[in-house]
Amino acid sequence: MTASLIGALEAGGTTIRCVVASSPKDLESAHVVEVPTTTPQDTLDQVGAFFQPFVRSGQLTAIGVASFGPLDLQTMTIASTTPKVSWRGLNWRHALHSRLGDLHLTVETDTNAAIFAEANSGAAVGVDVAAYVTVGTGIGGAISVKGSPLHGIGHPEIGHVLVGRAPGDTHLGICTFHQHCLEGFASGSALVERYGVPASLLRADHEGLEIEAHYLAVACVNLILTVGAERIVLGGGVLDAPGLRRQVSQKAAQLLNGYLPQHEVNGVAVSVIVAPKFIHSGLVGAWLLAAEQR
Repeated sequence: MTASLIGALEAGGTTIRCVVASSPKDLESAHVVEVPTTTPQDTLDQVGAFFQPFVRSGQLTAIGVASFGPLDLQTMTIASTTPKVSWRGLNWRHALHSRLGDLHLTVETDTNAAIFAEANSGAAVGVDVAAYVTVGTGIGGAISVKGSPLHGIGHPEIGHVLVGRAPGDTHLGICTFHQHCLEGFASGSALVERYGVPASLLRADHEGLEIEAHYLAVACVNLILTVGAERIVLGGGVLDAPGLRRQVSQKAAQLLNGYLPQHEVNGVAVSVIVAPKFIHSGLVGAWLLAAEQR
């Protein structure tokens, strides 16, 4: 009997990653195909071409989608405020069903899918409340409670929380919606605009990384103080900068200033601010969500 397969795709601003696997163990070694995120028509035609052979063989039973946002989770539609202008109003259900037929479909934000993966199988296993923050071209985030992504009025938009300026920072934020938000000050795009190179190319002692660490530490402290995050999974390409995650931990401890009774939080030990377990947390989470909900 042919084994059933579950598909997953993670839609990012520059790349869509696709995978099929029959089990979580199989997923670890499965080949991931990457498609450039260009126009919806061209990109999704390539995505459809990847999944179609598995549909024709009758093996593919469900697909999980981890999508950039903002996202209307009820309608599975990308919001009109996404910076990817040509993708505004894209309905994932219609886009995939029109290419692959009436498969079971699960749609989440990329960050909600990522925290689901990390909370259930990754770096945030064993805690009741965890957060995931990814710092790349933009900044996104999610919160999990007892392993499940937190939903409320839509989904968390941690990248757009409002923050005060770091001491000595006079650079204008780049967010077109908010003058003083985390993404506008601390995203990879903001760093490139400030210094002309990605964060990974800055020296460990560069003032830009000190400013970056301040903003990310503020975000981590706010997550600890507002939702009681016991673990914060801090990932994304910007965190490839030398020593940045360590700087964030140290600054977060300074900002907390011993206020909380928990020593491990006030010291912001390695167990609180950690690296992701998975290279593609959103893709893993999309697969796991599809497997759970099919």
